[in-house]
Amino acid sequence: MSSNRGDRQDLAVGWVFALFLAVVAGGTLYLRYFALESGLTMNLDRSIFWAINAATLSGIRISPNGLADFSSAGVLGVFVLMLAGGLFSLIVGSVLVCRYVGLRHGLAKLSTAAVLLVVAGSAIGAAALMSAGRSVSAALFEAVSAITNTGLNLDGARGIADWRLHLVIVPLAVIGSLGLPVLVELWERLVFARPISSYSARVMRVFAIAWLCGFALLLLANLHLPWRENLLASWIGAVNSRSLGVEVYLDTPLTRVSWWCMGLLMLIGAPPAGTGGGARLLPVAKIVRYSEWNNDGGQVDSALARAIAWMLLFGGLFFATFLLLMSAEGQLTTDRAMSLAAAAVGNVGLPQDQVSLSTRGLAIISASMLAGHLLPLRFMHLIVGRRDNSLL
Repeated sequence: MSSNRGDRQDLAVGWVFALFLAVVAGGTLYLRYFALESGLTMNLDRSIFWAINAATLSGIRISPNGLADFSSAGVLGVFVLMLAGGLFSLIVGSVLVCRYVGLRHGLAKLSTAAVLLVVAGSAIGAAALMSAGRSVSAALFEAVSAITNTGLNLDGARGIADWRLHLVIVPLAVIGSLGLPVLVELWERLVFARPISSYSARVMRVFAIAWLCGFALLLLANLHLPWRENLLASWIGAVNSRSLGVEVYLDTPLTRVSWWCMGLLMLIGAPPAGTGGGARLLPVAKIVRYSEWNNDGGQVDSALARAIAWMLLFGGLFFATFLLLMSAEGQLTTDRAMSLAAAAVGNVGLPQDQVSLSTRGLAIISASMLAGHLLPLRFMHLIVGRRDNSLL
């Protein structure tokens, strides 16, 4: 019975993968003809970029004006693609994780929870982000962008001291990036007093440790900033660089050391089964836990070997993207190419600033965003039949 259920879920996941690619293709056509003002057609390379950029929840901002040139219909298209991408990540990632670690949450339950999370989070976030002179649509767009960890908005960068950044946007991003299985179990713990699984406890513990480690790393990297700005920028950056990628305004620009540290955090990313990107925290934590190494002959268990293989694959994707960008975009410095490659592969739209790319550069970034979004899910899909949950 469980085998048949697993086969049905495998088939459903395969169809959802195909549906996601169909949504990206449809989004490309829509944005090509409706993204700009009436009578104008967007270049095919840019429409492909923006469809993938929104659907993979990357949120990279490119010159000349990002979303500023989009029509209302174009903004709506990006909004729908963010919603579709967020639901895809939540549902598919959650089904695979639950099967892998043996959590008893079915597809219907997880799908319902994903929709409720996005709808409720977006509504509450939009209400909190409303302000005088700001439209409901702009607030709703930013709220959806936050909970899906896309990081786009229609009003430009927020100041580092903006209370809405700290109390609304970042908490929404954290909720979205924790993963649906964890959120479902936290809800059931609160409402029904059910115990939390070891998987959810491990995710929350690793997430907190990663946040604190990122905070400490950025504090050291940002010593050139005034102490108050350093404290705020490092605290926000520890989450922003790993999943959200929202544009934040600083009075003092970051140094190259800061950007290299943030590039590392972009690649590490957030936990699986959420809306965050990157290589995912748990395989990284598996490798860091040196106690998993077998002292007898230096052998490693199969889960650790898979974690290492996955990190090597993901690192290779980043390195290939970096080299291709350096070859295709001669105007990019090494630092900017590194930042852009990490932002694309990690699905974290946080390059140093808006960049102007050629057709070839846009194709490289688009392919890297798509690969960075789908490869973690595909890798999990390949090993989901294994019952050794020590990878997670």
